Amino acid sequence: MGSGAPALFTTSMMLEWEWDALMSARFCTTEEDLLNELLGPQKRIATKRPWLRVDIELAGMLSLDHSLPVPSAEAWQGWVSETMNAVDPLLPASRTKKRFEGLPVVEGWLGEPQAELNIGRSGGLRLLGVKLNAWQAFNPPRQWDDTRRRPDASPQEQLESFARQLHNSLEAWKLCLKLLLPIPTSEDPRGRFH
Repeated sequence: MGSGAPALFTTSMMLEWEWDALMSARFCTTEEDLLNELLGPQKRIATKRPWLRVDIELAGMLSLDHSLPVPSAEAWQGWVSETMNAVDPLLPASRTKKRFEGLPVVEGWLGEPQAELNIGRSGGLRLLGVKLNAWQAFNPPRQWDDTRRRPDASPQEQLESFARQLHNSLEAWKLCLKLLLPIPTSEDPRGRFH
């Protein structure tokens, strides 16, 4: 459990991407050598930078022996709004840009928080945890033999910015999880939501 996380929640961030054999081949050798191996020495085609999607999942899960009452619709809507306002600017936003062919290219996506629920023996719903998913696209540079070619831009700045976004979004997520904890009141010692 990270610092600042509510006592009942275990917070986590998962990153996932698919690095396939073609991607490995592109980075173990040069673009020209790969084309030669795939198409033969006489065939030359223009290539584009590879596309890599990194999936992000923020999670706040309760331990197996804990659950919370499901917030009312009004409390849940308030929490989702608060969470999206806090985390949305920090995670990759849904972004599109136009390529030279005029087709839109989606470079990032941010979903809405999702709840994991349990139906108890009595039929009551209990909250077990919450998750938020997003993804960000990257275009790693190609490796060229031909030194006359203009090299692709380095991803260094984009990766550093992405790492800062991830750190800041996890910290914001931890603070938002606290808002899911019921606040005990004199009328209801089990608590009510923010």
